[in-house]
Amino acid sequence: MTHAIPDPAAREGVAELVDRLRANRLPPPAERRAIRKRADVTLDDVAKALGVEKMTVSRWERGVRQPWPKNRAAYICLLQALAKLDHDLGWRIRETTAAHADQETAE
Repeated sequence: MTHAIPDPAAREGVAELVDRLRANRLPPPAERRAIRKRADVTLDDVAKALGVEKMTVSRWERGVRQPWPKNRAAYICLLQALAKLDHDLGWRIRETTAAHADQETAE
């Protein structure tokens, strides 16, 4: 259940806090791996992009370790970008497939 926040300043403050919390939150370890794999990115690709060892990324994805603060923000940013890329590509693939199916039906 959501509640309307009538005060615009409070509504903006709440939105900013939620955005900040969301921006600093890592998905669960299994989801980190799923995001990477859906984007067809290797552990080595992620490790090179972040300047860490491949085993380090593997540990993050297995939940054995958490990223150090100096790597955390970059890792979150990368995961968000990969998830968005997956989402954008997914839409394009579905749209292309649907358009192709429509074209075949019309013929």
